[in-house]
Amino acid sequence: MRKFKVFVSVCFVFALSNCKASSTPSVSLPGTGNGQTTLKCEDLFQSYDANGDGTVTKEEFYTAWDSGVDPQKLSVLSLRDKSRYQSKKVSTFYDLDVNEDLKLTMQEFCASPDAVIEHESQK
Repeated sequence: MRKFKVFVSVCFVFALSNCKASSTPSVSLPGTGNGQTTLKCEDLFQSYDANGDGTVTKEEFYTAWDSGVDPQKLSVLSLRDKSRYQSKKVSTFYDLDVNEDLKLTMQEFCASPDAVIEHESQK
């Protein structure tokens, strides 16, 4: 968990520089090969932006959040834990949507990606 906090800090500093692709930090997530997959904040944003229009709608966010999550893992959760999962998804979107237009720009997404990174690391 400590490793993710370091990467989140890098992403936050990066977000303050307007998410310029030339200085995009890497975010390490568990994956194949050596056990890690390296993503840039920009890449993670684009994976959530299903239609490629440069913004992530609430629907796109929820779909991407749920993708890759093992349905069997969710099915064995208690009602309380399922409620927490859904609540975390919804609250994360609204926390990121600073201007409250129900769309996330790359700048909003990259400004505070810690909840998304944590979620993606647990898929």
